[in-house]
Amino acid sequence: MTNKGWRGALAPWVVAAAREPLAHFALIGALIFAATALADDLHRPAVRLNEGDVAQLAAFWETQSGRRPTPEELRGIVAERVDEEILAQEALRLGLDRDDVIIRRRLAQKYAFVREDLAAIPEPDEARLRAYFADHAGLFATPGSMALRQIYFSAERRAGARAAAEAAMRTLQRTPEAPVDGDVFILPLTYASISSIDLERDYGAPFAAALARAPEGAWTGPLQSAFGWHVVRVENRHAQAAPDFASAREAVRARWIEEAQAKKREADRKTLRARYRIVLPRDVAP
Repeated sequence: MTNKGWRGALAPWVVAAAREPLAHFALIGALIFAATALADDLHRPAVRLNEGDVAQLAAFWETQSGRRPTPEELRGIVAERVDEEILAQEALRLGLDRDDVIIRRRLAQKYAFVREDLAAIPEPDEARLRAYFADHAGLFATPGSMALRQIYFSAERRAGARAAAEAAMRTLQRTPEAPVDGDVFILPLTYASISSIDLERDYGAPFAAALARAPEGAWTGPLQSAFGWHVVRVENRHAQAAPDFASAREAVRARWIEEAQAKKREADRKTLRARYRIVLPRDVAP
């Protein structure tokens, strides 16, 4: 049967249906159902991932596993990401992000990182670096160092560690090369060269300061550290070496950029604060 024949056969049925009130109600009901379903779908929260998002997920998976994901694995990765986004949106809907210190700090850190990326510090020229070096030469000097040996008395292993160190000191003052037994120590008992900076880091500022004043070739102590008690002899010292720009250039550049970034962060902080009306209790107001 031709198309014309089919239309001719259906025409009487269409005309009859158009005259039936029930057909009108059925059509209207179908339209309402379709419109409601469409409206519900439009009002549902959306989770959207584009091709770039999927590529990023695949790339991250590759860095973790060392290979590209298979199509099945990629579908699983995307499904996990969709579920994560749904849970995140539900958490936001319930207000779980409010008054959460960890989330607030993470957002603040992320904003700070974005600001630093958008406002990169320009590379300093040679003249600027040389001027900075001239003003801060002491920061780049090679620190002074010393050679020393020590006898250690553990405060954990000995109830009278200080008394044992004092007794050892009296013996060594009488006979500087006398054999004196101390305790096993996690750090070296002899240093061919250790800087004042390393001494302070490992043993504490009072310990380093006492050795800075100690005479060469004589026993000093007892000196206390976080580990226990020490009797120390400074064998010799090497004075701080003045730096030259060529050898310190990279350190100068790194410190200049670090200071420039710190100044930029402080300027940004003041700019952002100026946008807000800050209300604080009187006793903590600036």
